[in-house]
Amino acid sequence: VVVAHPLLVAALRDRAAVYYQHGELAAPAEAIVKGAEVVFVPTKEAAAPFLEAGYSSEHVVVTGLCIEPALVRQAKDAFAARCKRIESRQPLTGAFFSSGAEPQLHVEKLLLALQSILSVGHKGIVFASAGGKLAKLVRDSYSGNVGKFCVVDHARPLSGDEPQLILAECRSRRELAILTAQFFPGFDFLVSPPHERTNWSLGLGLPMFILSPPIGPFAPLNQDLLLKEPAVGTVIESRTAAETWADTLYQLRLSGELRAMAEHGWKRFDIDGFAKIAEYLIGRVGI
Repeated sequence: VVVAHPLLVAALRDRAAVYYQHGELAAPAEAIVKGAEVVFVPTKEAAAPFLEAGYSSEHVVVTGLCIEPALVRQAKDAFAARCKRIESRQPLTGAFFSSGAEPQLHVEKLLLALQSILSVGHKGIVFASAGGKLAKLVRDSYSGNVGKFCVVDHARPLSGDEPQLILAECRSRRELAILTAQFFPGFDFLVSPPHERTNWSLGLGLPMFILSPPIGPFAPLNQDLLLKEPAVGTVIESRTAAETWADTLYQLRLSGELRAMAEHGWKRFDIDGFAKIAEYLIGRVGI
């Protein structure tokens, strides 16, 4: 049984051979649960707490980052195109994500940062749960902008020229993955809390602007990794910072720091974690 949540390790460890995929770079105490046959971790640093907790080295397998295969397949070409756009004078495109819980502080800053970059001609793609708080705010704010705003979902793909703002509404993780892969080649930077998409910035070369405050046990540790030299991210600290964020983006681009953030994050860690896990499991069962 392959699981990706520590509670499932605790629930199933006496009933089955459990393979635990710990996909995040951060490994707080809440993630370290005994009883798995094998633990898959993305880096040697993430392996250390499991070894300290009593797992033997042969039961902790370092895989590299677990990034959606559809993004990995596009990663090299997308990175090269992103660097060219950042070096050019053309508008950039930001990908905006909240966490599933959509904390009010994060949603407010997302919208303010989005408004800031749109006002100077950049583009935005907002990924949000259909019917959720973020989707409603974006619809309410931009539905009247005919020709500059559109809504897409899994059943209603983009047709015609890409507008300045796209709201990609998702009803499941699967739909989110499909829509993300569709638009990923155009991503120039990421605006998000520091959760699992931290992997994108440290593997795919995608500069990240981090929504504060970091919420939960994983986010502060992930944020520290993003800000560690050489940094691949910066923090949007306050509402005021979000309101004037286009100015920050301009200065980072002009100084070359935005390009450097992308370069620092390009394959900083291996990005084929899912493939390595699959190979390991196939080898174990003798297929």
